[in-house]
Amino acid sequence: MKALLLALLLPAALQAGDRAPAVAGAFYPADPVELSRALDSYLAESGTYAVLRHRPLALVVPHAGYEYSAPVAAAGYKAVSGAYDTVVVI
Repeated sequence: MKALLLALLLPAALQAGDRAPAVAGAFYPADPVELSRALDSYLAESGTYAVLRHRPLALVVPHAGYEYSAPVAAAGYKAVSGAYDTVVVI
């Protein structure tokens, strides 16, 4: 089975329970439709920065505000898109 571990190092994700988005509108669009469009745009615009000889076992992507880190994160996600049957996000 193909599997990939995506490690998103978000301290808030370690807290129990759901909570309202703390920075919606500050680091990413607050409107869900606008956010979806932004993510689609980042993925469409991401280029191939490296040719991978082997499929990675893990992928660590940046998560600073989208304006700063989204292009790099999108390139990472795009590089492994469709390559795995199972993905675990931490």
